[in-house]
Amino acid sequence: MKTIFSILFFFFFLLSVNAQRTLPGKILDSADDSPMIYVNVFLNSNPSRGTFSNADGYFFMQFLEEELTDTLVISQIGYKTVRVPVKELNFGDTMVWNMESSLTELATITVVSDEGLRGIIREAIKRIPQNYGTKKKFYSRAYFREYSISDDAYAEQIEAIITIKDNAYSNPSRFSKIYLNEFRRSDDKRNLPPHLAKSYTNPFYNTYERMNPVRKRQFHLFAPQADSFLKRFRFFNLGESIDNNQDTLIRIGYEMKNNYSGDEKKVINFFRGEMTINKSDFAIINVRQGGDDKNVFKETIYQKKGNKYFPISIFTSYSFKYQKRTRSYYNAKLLLFFDWKTKSRFKGKKGKRLDRDENVRTMKYKYNESFWSDNPIIKEVPAPRALEADLSKQKALKDQFIDNAKRKH
Repeated sequence: MKTIFSILFFFFFLLSVNAQRTLPGKILDSADDSPMIYVNVFLNSNPSRGTFSNADGYFFMQFLEEELTDTLVISQIGYKTVRVPVKELNFGDTMVWNMESSLTELATITVVSDEGLRGIIREAIKRIPQNYGTKKKFYSRAYFREYSISDDAYAEQIEAIITIKDNAYSNPSRFSKIYLNEFRRSDDKRNLPPHLAKSYTNPFYNTYERMNPVRKRQFHLFAPQADSFLKRFRFFNLGESIDNNQDTLIRIGYEMKNNYSGDEKKVINFFRGEMTINKSDFAIINVRQGGDDKNVFKETIYQKKGNKYFPISIFTSYSFKYQKRTRSYYNAKLLLFFDWKTKSRFKGKKGKRLDRDENVRTMKYKYNESFWSDNPIIKEVPAPRALEADLSKQKALKDQFIDNAKRKH
C-alpha cells in the first residue's frame, strides 16, 4: 500500500511540475533600447506572485495552470504599465517588451519661487501620515543584499529574506520589528582595521529605517520639525512632467547653504539631492541623495499600492580611503520589497526576530541551500558577475555559506 501511495505521490508531483510554464522576458526602454532594471513583474490578481528585472533587463517567471486566466503586469514609475493576458504569452521563448515613458515633459517649467518650492515640500511632509503605510501596523517582505569591495576586489557578500512589521507613519518614533526568514553570508575578506570593520547596528534595521526617508523623516534632516531643513537648504526646480494618470510630477533639487569643501562654491555631495513629488496628492515618490563621486549615494523609490504608498526599493552606498589614502573601501546595500500585507495579522512564517544591534556577521544561522538555488528574486537580481569569482578564489562560495552557518564566531 505504501508503494502505491508513493507512486501516486510521485505521479502527481510530476504533473504539478509539468503544469508550471516558464517565461523568460526582457524589458527595454523604448527611447533608446537600454535595459530597464528593477521593473516590477507580477500577477494582477496576486501582486505577491512576481519578480524584478535584473541589471540586463531580464526576468524569469513560472506560471501554474490555474494562473493562465490571469494577467501579467509590468510596472515601473514613470512608464506606461504593460498588461498582457497570461494565455497570450509565448512560454519558453524570451519575450521582449519596450516600455514607453508615461511622462510628458512640460515645454516650459512653471516658475516657482524658492518659497513656493518650500511650500510644496512642507505640504508633502504634512501629508506623510495619510500617504504612506496604513492606519495600523502592516507587514512587508524584502530581499536584502550587501556587498563590499576592498581596493579592487569583492571582499564580502551578505543576503537575506526578511519580514518587516511596521507601524502607522503617523507615529514614526515607534520602531519597526524585523524577522529573519533566510540568510547566508560569505567569508569576511574586507581586511579593514578593527575600528572600521566593527558593526554597531543591524544592517536590516539601519537600511529600512534610516535610509527610508519618509519613515525616518531623515532626508530633510528634521529634528523633528521640517523648519531646520527648510531654513538650512536652498531649493530649485529640476523640471515638471505629466504621467499617464494626468498627475503632475515635480523634481525639486536641494543643497545645503554655505556647505563647501576645499574648492570654492563646491557643495559637498552628501548635502545635495533631489526628490520627486506628485503634486496631485503631494506624495514623495523618489528621493536621491549624493553625487557623481559616489562617496555617498542613497535612493528610495515609493509606489502606490491601493490608496497608500510603500517603499519598493532602497539602495545606498558609500566609499572611503584609509591608511593615508593608500587603500579604498566600497560598500553597497540593496533592499527590494516584493510583498505587502496591510492586515493586522500576518499569515505565514515570520521567522526569527532580530535584535536592533545584532551583528549579522557573527550570528549563527540555518543555511537553506534549496531556497537559494531556486529563488526567483536571486535569478532576476543577480549580484555583479565578478563578485562570485573574487569571493571563490580560495574557497567555493557555496562552501563558505555552509561553513559560516555552522559556527558562531
